[in-house]
Amino acid sequence: MVDDPPPPVGHQAWKGHGPDEGAVYKVACDSGRGGVVFVPTGEAGPGAPTIDPETVARKAAASMRLDGPKVAGPRAAGTYVVGMPMWMWAEPSPSTFGPVSASASAGGVTVTATAKVTTVRWAMGDGATVTCHGPGTPYR
Repeated sequence: MVDDPPPPVGHQAWKGHGPDEGAVYKVACDSGRGGVVFVPTGEAGPGAPTIDPETVARKAAASMRLDGPKVAGPRAAGTYVVGMPMWMWAEPSPSTFGPVSASASAGGVTVTATAKVTTVRWAMGDGATVTCHGPGTPYR
């Protein structure tokens, strides 16, 4: 958009030129920042800003409410024996395992992001890991 009114002649935006040699355009960025740019007569002014769908998707994902899973064990409290097999699982809920979806829009671009847990990886404390495809099976 042409800056209306333009800055006074001699302003740094004119880059040493005058109004008979071109125009000063306002530039607005997705970040909310902006400025002005001089464009010589006969050249195209700045185009509309392009919207990066990945940036919009990150905004959607950041707005999701995702909680860590509730880790369960055979006994709610107590001690366990080191070196013995351990039954492990997580209790899923909509905010811990999903699917959770959120949408965001910017400049005519709308993105819907969906998060869903597919695996749970348990760190055993000794460098070993155990990976489950899902929350695991509760101990009965």
